[in-house]
Formats: sequence, structure tokens, C-alpha cells
Amino acid sequence: MAAQKLFYTRQFLAKKSLPIMFSQSMRHHLLAISIAFSLALFGATAQAMTSEQAEALARSAYLQKDASSLAKLQAAAQSGDANAQDWLGVMYQYGQGVPQDYAQALAWYRKAADQGYAAAQNNLGFMYDNGQGVPQDYVIAYALYNLSATGNPSKDNPATSNRTHLASIMTEQQIERAQQLTQRMQSIGVLKAINAMPVEKRTAFNQNPGGTSPKSIRTTGNSPWPARPEKVPGETTCNTRCINGSCWRTYDNGRHVHLNVAPSVDPFSGNITFNPPPC
Repeated sequence: MAAQKLFYTRQFLAKKSLPIMFSQSMRHHLLAISIAFSLALFGATAQAMTSEQAEALARSAYLQKDASSLAKLQAAAQSGDANAQDWLGVMYQYGQGVPQDYAQALAWYRKAADQGYAAAQNNLGFMYDNGQGVPQDYVIAYALYNLSATGNPSKDNPATSNRTHLASIMTEQQIERAQQLTQRMQSIGVLKAINAMPVEKRTAFNQNPGGTSPKSIRTTGNSPWPARPEKVPGETTCNTRCINGSCWRTYDNGRHVHLNVAPSVDPFSGNITFNPPPC
């Protein structure tokens, strides 16, 4: 369980420079020129697509509803281009330019992640972390974050912070298994390593640790901690109280966790929200 992640992508925000004011129509015109230029470059070369070209196609397919851009992105992804596969996965995961489809997002992320593409490894980890289209699996999620952070240790890759947040609620045994899984991913590939995991062991290591329930803990006075929720058999429940990116959480076993929730940036609109992770 990690704070809400920024999936690893190039942001659609311009680099800081001297302030220049444009009207909305002029901004749209400049955006169209930028996209057209990138698409022209892609159409003129037989080389593998760059991340910028894949981003331009994804933007055009979503913002301008350009079917030809989507077709080009799909064709590149089907031909094995990891940049295109990752961006196509983003579109399906968030339902932008295509109907939201977690199964399709997983399929494209897996293809790119298996090629060693760090962005897709982080995005795939996010889906396992949050149970999007797959059973929630912290061991696999941590292993994928770990693999991504190892392959791309730059500060622009959120896999490092995702791994840190997730580790804060995992047991030492879970982390050890996840690190072993990372090594297997490096050795035999992402998909083979995940598929080789015994399902029963995976499930056992995802159970929330905790023995006998401690005494009930309630919010009193000016305490930021919310009330302890009732325990639901077979589930982990929690109550969360957030002020922007600072969240206080109480679990059904009485455990308190303070979370620093990272902002979630919509890859196409640029909107920023703070969403606490699931229990």
C-alpha cells in the first residue's frame, strides 16, 4: 500500500521560462502545431518510436480525438515498441482516448515491462499495488517498483518513493520475498517470474500482519487520528483523515500510520489531486 502514485511519464507541463501569456485559442493552436510536428517526425522515420513521439500520439488521440494517431500508436505497440506499449497502457488504464480497460492496460504494461522498460514496470506495479484488474499483491508490486527504481534511479521515476511507501506497511518477510522476486525478474524476465509464483504463497504473504487485536483506539480531543473501524472478516479496513497530502490512518487492528500522499497528476489534463491509497 503506497501513497497515491504518479505513474512514470513525461509531464505535459512546459519547462519554466520567462512568462509569456497566450490566449486559450492560441495555446490550442500551438499544441496542435507541436503534435503535428512530432507526428510528422514519426511518420518520416523507420526507427523505433521515442517516448516523445509516443506521447504526442497519445495526446493527439485523446485531446484531438485523432483516430489516425491512435492507430499509429497501436501499430507501434503491436510491433513491439516499448514506448508505444507503455503509453497505450496509460490510455487504457485511465480511459483517455479509449474506453477504460484494465485488462488491456495490464497486457500492454506487461509487454513493455518484460522488455526492461522502467516506466511500464512502475505502472504495472501500481496496478498490482492497488488491485486494478488483478488481485492486490504487495509482494509483486514491491518487486516491480524495485526493478523499475534499479533500472532508472533518477528522481523523475516515482518507483523509488512508491517502494518506500509500500515497504512501510509490509513485514520483513514480505519485503524479503519481494526482493527475491526482483532478482528472479532480472534473471528470467518479469512475466516468467510472476507466473512462477505459487498463488497460495502469494496470498499468504499479502495478508495484513497482526495477532490479537489491541484495545480500541478512538479519536479524542484534538488528536488527528480517526476512530478505529470495526473488523470485517477476511478484509482489512481502515479510517483515513487527510489534509491535502498529509493523512492519518487507523487500521482495524488499532495500528496508526501517517501517510504523505503524493499528488496524482492526470497525464493529459494536468489536474492535480490527493487521493489516499486503499486500506
